[in-house]
Amino acid sequence: MSESVCVSDCENRFMGAGSGVYPALPRKSMPDVAEGGENIEKLQAFLPGHGEECLEWTIYRTLRCENGHELRVIRYNCHQWTCPQCYEKWCWERAMKCADRIRGCYVAYTERLYCLGKPKHVIVSPSPDHPLVVEFKSALLKGDPIESKACLDKLQKMAVEMAKRCGMRAFVVIAHHVRLDPLRFGVHFHIVGFGQVDYQARYPGWIIKLQKQFWNYIKRQTSWVKIWNRVVHLIFYLLTHAYVQDGRHTLRYYGLMSYNKLHCEMKTVSEVMRCPECGAPVWECSYDEQDGWYEHRQHLVFTTITTYTVV
Repeated sequence: MSESVCVSDCENRFMGAGSGVYPALPRKSMPDVAEGGENIEKLQAFLPGHGEECLEWTIYRTLRCENGHELRVIRYNCHQWTCPQCYEKWCWERAMKCADRIRGCYVAYTERLYCLGKPKHVIVSPSPDHPLVVEFKSALLKGDPIESKACLDKLQKMAVEMAKRCGMRAFVVIAHHVRLDPLRFGVHFHIVGFGQVDYQARYPGWIIKLQKQFWNYIKRQTSWVKIWNRVVHLIFYLLTHAYVQDGRHTLRYYGLMSYNKLHCEMKTVSEVMRCPECGAPVWECSYDEQDGWYEHRQHLVFTTITTYTVV
């Protein structure tokens, strides 16, 4: 019989989620030319938040019940990774889903009496002289998205093989094509998941490094709530400067966390939000100086129940 675990997708399930989280590098502070003289526009083309600005973020609504109780102000967004105003929301939504899958993977396999341990953060980097790295950089500077995608996919396939060799069993991979502070070209892959990293392993042309700051925090924690909270913040940070391209999955799962080994079923339930003071339905409202308050639509609350099953 298959084993399963249910995980709620409410945004407030991680204690303190959203507090103290900032993009990797503010968009206004981006230099004009990267270190080494590369054209920064070529590198920024595949970074979140460097497209055209939408108009959704300028729309604000006040959540207000029929009896005049005001709850809070909400802002609309377009949920696009290219928008400079809304890309953080895009990153946050995917970070929450990714952390859900990591947690669901741990609980599902634990119920099968297979202990994965605590999550780790590993960075896999190819040599700058690697032929695929040189080819990938050339494709980026030429502005060829098809060739750059093909080169990066080949490099990621090799990075996944290296991660499996060093002991990672279930993990998600996020590709980066730049390094920060200072901004410069540098291909590397962030791997977050479960496994026993072999520190003595050596692979010519590749560097495999355990992120010790993350691991030193995780190994001291006894509360899994704090562990998952740290994981979702880590994934959000990595997504703010990840390599993103239409038609390519930014988050890819491998090993025991892959789609053919960990099945996911999602059920979304919606209900009208109620005022905590009087219990009346909550509406999205705007205020006009002549007409006063007017209602747009009822505010709905969506709850997603995700069931993970070991195949």
